[in-house]
Amino acid sequence: MTNFKPLTSRADLEAYALSVTLPVLDEADQVWDKVRYKGLHDNAGYQFSHTEQIIRPLWGLGPILSHPKGQLLHRDIDVVCWFQKAITAGSDVQSPHYWGKGLPEDMGSNFYNQMKTELCGLMIAFVTAKEQLWDTLSENEQQQIGDWVLEISQKAYQVCWPNNHVWFIVLNMLALRKLGLPYSRSIVNEGIARLDGMYMDNGWYKDGDEGRYDYYIPWAHHFYPLLWMLLEDEEEPGYAERKRKYVERTNAFLKYYLYFFDSTGAHVPFGRSLAYRYAVTSLLPLAVYQGCEIDPGLARSVTLRNIDFFRQAGAEDGKRIVPGYTYPNVNMVERYMSDGAPYWSSKAFLALLFAEDHPFWTAPARKLPIEEGDFLHEIEVPGVNLLIHGEASGSGVTLYNNCMMYNYGIKFNDTAALYSKFAYNSRAGFGMSTRENVSLDSMIGLETPDGQLTSHRYRFEDLGKHDGVLYSRQVPFSNDGNTVIQTALLPLKDGYHVRVHQVTLSQPYVVLEGGFSIGKSSDYECISQRDDWIGYGTEAGYSWFRLYDNRNELKLEAEQIHPSMHLMYPLAKYPVWRTAEPLQAGVYTFATCFHVHDKELVESELQQLYTQSPVIEVDRSKLQTSVTFQGETYVIRL
Repeated sequence: MTNFKPLTSRADLEAYALSVTLPVLDEADQVWDKVRYKGLHDNAGYQFSHTEQIIRPLWGLGPILSHPKGQLLHRDIDVVCWFQKAITAGSDVQSPHYWGKGLPEDMGSNFYNQMKTELCGLMIAFVTAKEQLWDTLSENEQQQIGDWVLEISQKAYQVCWPNNHVWFIVLNMLALRKLGLPYSRSIVNEGIARLDGMYMDNGWYKDGDEGRYDYYIPWAHHFYPLLWMLLEDEEEPGYAERKRKYVERTNAFLKYYLYFFDSTGAHVPFGRSLAYRYAVTSLLPLAVYQGCEIDPGLARSVTLRNIDFFRQAGAEDGKRIVPGYTYPNVNMVERYMSDGAPYWSSKAFLALLFAEDHPFWTAPARKLPIEEGDFLHEIEVPGVNLLIHGEASGSGVTLYNNCMMYNYGIKFNDTAALYSKFAYNSRAGFGMSTRENVSLDSMIGLETPDGQLTSHRYRFEDLGKHDGVLYSRQVPFSNDGNTVIQTALLPLKDGYHVRVHQVTLSQPYVVLEGGFSIGKSSDYECISQRDDWIGYGTEAGYSWFRLYDNRNELKLEAEQIHPSMHLMYPLAKYPVWRTAEPLQAGVYTFATCFHVHDKELVESELQQLYTQSPVIEVDRSKLQTSVTFQGETYVIRL
């Protein structure tokens, strides 16, 4: 982006927030009237696709209106009146524009579940901008909305999805309380008890029975308790103790979380709902406000730099926030994503609740942890075998993944790509698969001899960690339980990591494995290779790997990801090795060292990358592999 000016102040952020929020008024139907067959729609239905466009921007508009500067206009439209008309029509069960009009009776549970989700943003806006949004409604309109929100939330509680969604009902109830309207204390207390059951240890939650570990931990399981503190009655029995508990949990999580952000401002992309972009920072301003252990200047630096990352790619000034990540892309998003859904990003704008003289805005800016030095940290939570590695000079932030972050109970899109790659990188991104083009960047797979089927790293078993090595086991095809891949993943310094696989085949397969994927910002690309290594480079970066003790004839190639199936670029490739022919039934060992860099490497740098890579010796008689790197030796047994 030419003449790009980073955000530095509250005024900057407010101007940007308005520039991406107000265009919604130009696109969205103010009232629900008829299906508009255009754009992307939520699988919940056309009506919810409409509701998301109306309500989700209020997560950001509420904090802006909480500091009024006169009438807010957009192309001569009174913004407050526009939203009030939409809300009063949508909540009036007698209106032809009611948000539940014409829905089939058997949609009841889905209707209440989805509607209570959207109502949370509405209720938070009513509370944060009470004088502008709520007090200017008539008494009848307030009563109508209050009765409707109460009914929706009560019915939703009976059928609520057993994950972070319970928070929406709790917050809806407490917002009603804050506005002086009837609410259910029993549902609040029961809901909080249910949510407590999702807490694991050391600041980490699992998102319900599915066991997901992803960005719903910061932007839901920590963010919502901090909102609870704003809405709950401080005189309520147990308030002080519960607040202390929530603050302690957030403090524990922040010790890890700040390492997920690169010096570019980007976070490591993995897991679902990545189209919510800078919602990943929404926790940080509220953490400062509630007295958590985070430097206000650091919280602001991470928040604004993450938003700036997307301002330059994917959520530019003056444009609607659309499905995608760093470019508009409907292929990468989940089935519940609509045109209005990415406005969940607006949760980051709750930083605008704070006036200009708040420490969040006045504290000196701080360096991000990755700018203080390279790091390799273990997530010290039982069952969460993740390692986070940072290297500002080239590789950025890499998340090494050995835990089953999701049990695949619900299929969103390419769930394996979102949760099961060996490594995720803040600068490289990753690819997703189509039925006929499986993207094996940072994965190993098997291909049937006829080329008809290719396995993902889909379901796998976490075998734990020993002496810095992460072990896992995978059955690539569920109908061939005797074919098994056991893997040792060893993260090293300076951007290297090693994967050693023991592949047991019960029948012939082609074996193949990919390195990090690299996007293309132009048609330029460079492929360099020797007998035992290959590198693929573009202006966006360089992906490289080296093979060791190869006793099978392998082909080294650059594989193209299906267009618009890469997270960060419409076109991307990754280096891959594959057996030249299908291997017969038997046991095989493969050892490979991988590296990724954010710029193309020249010949001298490639030579240095090779000579500094680890020494690896495979001893098949003892079924062990030794890896020596920078004077340290690791012994891998599979």
